[in-house]
Amino acid sequence: MEDTITKIYGGKWWKTDFHVHTPASEDYGKGSENPEDEKNITPKEFLLNAMSKKLDCLIISDHNTFKWIPQLRIALKEMEENNEIGYRKIYIFPAVELNVNGNIHVLGIFDIGTDYETLAGILGKVEYSDSCKATTKSLAEVIEIIVKNGGIAIPAHVDGPSGMFYEELCSASTIKSALEVDGILALEMTGLEVCHQLYIENKKKLSYVLGSDSHCLESLGKNYTWVKMGTPNIEALRLALFDEEDGVRRSKYIEGNPNDINERMYIKYIEIKEAKYAGRRKPLRIEFSPWMTSIIGGRGTGKSSIIQFLRVVLKKHNDLPDELKKEFEEFVAVPKTRNDLGMFRDETIIDICIVKEGMEYFLRWYNGKIYEKFSGTEEEAIDVEKRFPVRIFNQKQLFEMTKNANLLLQYVDSQWKSYEWKKVVDSKKVEYKECMILYRKICERKKEQNSIMVSLREIESKIKAFETETTKKILEEQKNILIEEQQIKDLYMMYASLISKYIEVQQSIDDISSKSIVLDKIDDKSAEVINKWQNALKDLNGNVKSLLSQYKDSLITYEELFDKLECAKLKLQNKTAMENVIEELKEHGIEGIDLYPILLQNRDKLVEQLKEYKDVDKALIENRNRQSDILLEYSDLMKKRISERKRVIDIWNCNSGLRVSLITFGNLEDNEKAFRNMIMKTGSTFSNDILKMDGDDVYCGGIIYDIANPKDNNKIVDELRNKFDKIVNVDSSIMGKSIEKHLKSIFENKPEICDEIMTWIPDDKVVLELKMSNNRYVKIDAGSAGQRTSAILALLLQISDTPLIIDQPEDDLDTKNISEFVVKGINNKKRNQQIIVVTHNPNIVVNTNSEQIIHMEYGGGEINASHSGALQELEIRDAICDVMEGGREALDARYYRISKALLK
Repeated sequence: MEDTITKIYGGKWWKTDFHVHTPASEDYGKGSENPEDEKNITPKEFLLNAMSKKLDCLIISDHNTFKWIPQLRIALKEMEENNEIGYRKIYIFPAVELNVNGNIHVLGIFDIGTDYETLAGILGKVEYSDSCKATTKSLAEVIEIIVKNGGIAIPAHVDGPSGMFYEELCSASTIKSALEVDGILALEMTGLEVCHQLYIENKKKLSYVLGSDSHCLESLGKNYTWVKMGTPNIEALRLALFDEEDGVRRSKYIEGNPNDINERMYIKYIEIKEAKYAGRRKPLRIEFSPWMTSIIGGRGTGKSSIIQFLRVVLKKHNDLPDELKKEFEEFVAVPKTRNDLGMFRDETIIDICIVKEGMEYFLRWYNGKIYEKFSGTEEEAIDVEKRFPVRIFNQKQLFEMTKNANLLLQYVDSQWKSYEWKKVVDSKKVEYKECMILYRKICERKKEQNSIMVSLREIESKIKAFETETTKKILEEQKNILIEEQQIKDLYMMYASLISKYIEVQQSIDDISSKSIVLDKIDDKSAEVINKWQNALKDLNGNVKSLLSQYKDSLITYEELFDKLECAKLKLQNKTAMENVIEELKEHGIEGIDLYPILLQNRDKLVEQLKEYKDVDKALIENRNRQSDILLEYSDLMKKRISERKRVIDIWNCNSGLRVSLITFGNLEDNEKAFRNMIMKTGSTFSNDILKMDGDDVYCGGIIYDIANPKDNNKIVDELRNKFDKIVNVDSSIMGKSIEKHLKSIFENKPEICDEIMTWIPDDKVVLELKMSNNRYVKIDAGSAGQRTSAILALLLQISDTPLIIDQPEDDLDTKNISEFVVKGINNKKRNQQIIVVTHNPNIVVNTNSEQIIHMEYGGGEINASHSGALQELEIRDAICDVMEGGREALDARYYRISKALLK
């Protein structure tokens, strides 16, 4: 608690033990294992025990005495000044548990700073007698005395011993007279509800509080009450008790700490620096309650400007109606001259602190950009709208929603996981488009395969024309001859190079033989050796030449060899036969017998190519199956949106005077526009096919109309898918010839348009109806401006737990609408969400028990927050009375039992 309470501005919950005894009570120590030791504890030990239990307020209510109050005050001051170990802030309310005549106990609680003499004087006024240990005054008289002396009277442990309703201890007249005292606000009790008949008949709803009634340290703080106050004092306590459940909550009937709002998101403060009319001399800082904050002030004091500054940082200007966008743009302008419009300057800085899931986030706007601060560094903020969803409205926006109900869809979708749904939809759309890109590539390959197969069939047909019995025989002979010829050639080529060398050697020998060299300058011995060597070579040449001459018939060309063979004769005969065949083929229109081997070769190539396409049919089947699977998943996603939106709307309709209906795919105008954009045909062309009107300008047919008006509402998605199939396949049964021609043309040139259509989710339509006093529903257009605005506001209050900021919602609303819709709605929702309201209406401020009230003033050329706090603050109540018409009446009406004490 200590960690969270200091972070909360305005009213918050204080852990309060309403019934605490000290050693000043004669029976102190009962319930303890060592009663005598308990009686000897010091005030400091007593307070440290209370602090260790994280109590914020102690109501010291000893039996018929205030004796320990001065000692506790001294000890508390010393502990604070010395920063005592274990010290934490705690408030001491002086009180007394009086034993009233008849042995009924009542608590008398007084303000924190009440002096001891005044407190002691109370005992005399109630005529407490030490001898009989009770007052001589009656219960009603004691309660009146406590109240008249500025205190709060609370009958103690009413459902236990010495309690007002315990075992008929009190007479009926005593109970009735006590309950009729104007100032009585609460009862101390442990049970859930008072069932005493006299209390029920009295019809006075009192708050229930709980205390420990501790008589030893161990039981101190065992039972307690959470009390909503700004700074604890008697007025704050009085207001809290008057506000019942919105002011007090007993520990026995609540889990956890109501200040623990770490799971929620709320705006903690905004600080404006160096704006034209704000934050010039010092920063303008506005601190908000995590529950309800009211911003009040006279006209021209800058109340609505605070909302506009919030819009800037939270990027909430994009959803403004067109007429308000201009107003916003004028607000954020930097004026060039003194008389120009605009609240901003080049130096303007706006800081916002947002609490989300227990963490503080700091956003700063300047120079048109939003930054996020991290431990002294700044980075440009990312996804501000998504990360910090806040709803900001003014009366004009609320009224605009009644004219364009589809603006509510964003709030419908905020109530389910639409963001995750959208991510899945987007991924499926991408997946489908990628699948279709691959499909078209596979189809191209299938076309290539088909083309090859056609070519192959043509070649096979031509090959068959060659392959008659005669032709086949001649071709077979040719084939065999060619094979034989090739084998002979291969054999010859084995010797070809050797034969060439032999011929070359023979030529060389002849060349050498024809040449001679005279050796006339060589010695005789050398000449003898050379002659011997030369003669040997001549002999060799002669022998080689003789040998080559002997085998000259072997040193012939391939052609010369082949001509000697029988194969040459067969080849010649085959050629003659082939020429005869060719002549016959020419007579049948076929040119050239040489085409046959080429055809055979081409056939082999095509057969080989077809192997590359062996998986195309399988890929095509798999792709088509994947298309179907994706579209089925897509259909499921559409069905999910339908069911989730209807679920949310059904919840709204259970708690609202406004009936919301959803027409699936029923936003005809927007859907027509979207469809026309996809098929690249804007205007009114093809109206009869797309969205048809009858003579009374009522939609009556066409593709878009049929989508929203299925034959079977339970199969609306299936019918939509069927319709899309027919569109992309240009089914003439659902369209005229002109649009058929157009679609065929664009689909052929841009097939990706088909993918857009197949993954299109048409928009829904929201219809609003007002519930009238006779429980009859009428179209919202039939209601007054006040009825329409109050109904939509009541709806907005219940549809989300994100912070809600409303600028002057009371415009166009009468008092009844404010009470029934605005106040009631805020009181129902502020426990779970932050609400900030700029208002001139005191009933909104007072009757919602605003935890934080900001009083805005204009002075010295700047807007200022002159005061802030809860209703307990006298300055705040004075401001409500001074600047808000009917403020005093509103306070008096709400706090009718304590108005004299409050309206000072």
